[in-house]
Amino acid sequence: MRFQTIIISVILILLALTACRDKGTEPYVKSIWLSAEDIGVTDASIHVILSNDNKPGSFSLKLNGKTILSANKNDTLIFIDSLLPKHTYTYKAYRLNGSIVFDSSDALTITTMDTTSHNFTWEIDTLGDGGSSVLYDVAIINDTLAYAVGEIYKRDSLGNWDPLPYNLVKWNGQRWELKRVTVIFRGNPVTVPLEGIFAYSPSDIWVTGSIPIHGDGVRWIGYDIPTLVGTGATVSRMWGTPSRMYFVGRAGNIIHYDGVQWRRLESGTSAGLLDVWGHTDPFSGHTTIFSVASSAEETKILSLSAVAARDTLAWPPSERLSGIYMSNAFTVYVSSAGVWRHKNAGWKQMLELPHNIFFTGLRGTTENNIFGVAWSGILAHYNGMNWYQYTEIPEYFNFWKVAVSQNMVVAVGFMGGLPVDKAGILIGRRKQ
Repeated sequence: MRFQTIIISVILILLALTACRDKGTEPYVKSIWLSAEDIGVTDASIHVILSNDNKPGSFSLKLNGKTILSANKNDTLIFIDSLLPKHTYTYKAYRLNGSIVFDSSDALTITTMDTTSHNFTWEIDTLGDGGSSVLYDVAIINDTLAYAVGEIYKRDSLGNWDPLPYNLVKWNGQRWELKRVTVIFRGNPVTVPLEGIFAYSPSDIWVTGSIPIHGDGVRWIGYDIPTLVGTGATVSRMWGTPSRMYFVGRAGNIIHYDGVQWRRLESGTSAGLLDVWGHTDPFSGHTTIFSVASSAEETKILSLSAVAARDTLAWPPSERLSGIYMSNAFTVYVSSAGVWRHKNAGWKQMLELPHNIFFTGLRGTTENNIFGVAWSGILAHYNGMNWYQYTEIPEYFNFWKVAVSQNMVVAVGFMGGLPVDKAGILIGRRKQ
């Protein structure tokens, strides 16, 4: 009897526990999240997301415990500026029902980027014997390998002009070597001036001279674009990823290449496309690509995809364009009369640079290491907080384009103040 009593007691206890569990509160599910979409030197973009449910949709954002923003929206991208370089900040978002907090995000700690040094040493080289020798573009492969393209003219030992230009120059870390890229075009060997270069590695290099040309630095293959896409398209600049390339050029031409098929994209403009650049997000893998179209009649910034191009970013139509650079998907810089930046949904001219100078080229590695170039010896560096213009560059050095690595910059163009025009190359190395 006693044993039966014990069994009945255990059963009653288990039933009571089950009833308590059934009547208990539901497990906690977070309904507000915080992430950093972009972190610069003096600013950051913070993303606040609230779950789509029947709960109230208002929130407050706090920095180091102090409220800096209150809003009533389920998906909010917040641009925060006036931060300090290389400084750590902690944010937390709270979901509200009136003034009552009923949920909170995890704490988000960010550290802003540091500025980079403006302190460089400079070395100038000239190439060619005149004849309007010029370099139009340049790519840095690594600290001891770079290529530039253009048209370099030389005289032979008797003083006669060599009929073929050197269209590629290679830097081995110590000196520049003249080379020729010759390809077969419609059954004939051709050596033409080259306008653009884009390199993935020492053995994977694209150049353009009206047509795309691919090679490993020694062997080159040209692609007859007018035949491949069925139009008279010519190209001069390019950007891409290992799986796809984008070529842009005169009369609004855009050509996409996926490694197998060449396709012409409609650009919606007849203006020349003077530059193209993109950025691939390392986390999502999403690629954003922009190209600048500019002529006396119209200027546009086009967003490119594998199937289409569309006008975007609302560029002021009165301002001519020449180049574009993206430090990330949220920040776009263009060279024009001065340098302009698009961030936080608007254009701003960077007022530290001369506004009456038309910048011809713009490249960088990150938001705190960007160079802009122009004619008359204009070369300037942006460290994420301010621009610095170098005054030691000769005024007769006219720059076309520039390439940048972490601690080196190479700018190319021509020297206009010498007895004969020569191609010019400027190498800058950051002092450690």
